[in-house]
Amino acid sequence: MDANKKWGAAQDAHLIKLRGEGKKPREIAAIMNFSIKTIYYKDELLARQKIKSGQRKKRVCLGGCKKQFLSDGPGNRICPACSKRDRTGVISPASLPDYRSM
Repeated sequence: MDANKKWGAAQDAHLIKLRGEGKKPREIAAIMNFSIKTIYYKDELLARQKIKSGQRKKRVCLGGCKKQFLSDGPGNRICPACSKRDRTGVISPASLPDYRSM
């Protein structure tokens, strides 16, 4: 880790991208060449910013399990467990909740 390395908007975007790919903080620290402590700190700051902007909230998973999870925004409607299960990006209609019966 380079002690003189600065954190900026580009690093925020890279951290968000890596977290979206499901990378763990330790992996991200190695990839970005920052301490794991810095990664945890910046990740928490970014999460708080999302909560303040109203994007991050509990939503029901539309990937099949129908469990509530902490979503990053309106476009994130499939929980991490279901998104790992279906890496093709295709969701079968049978896995979606039947809203007619609700």
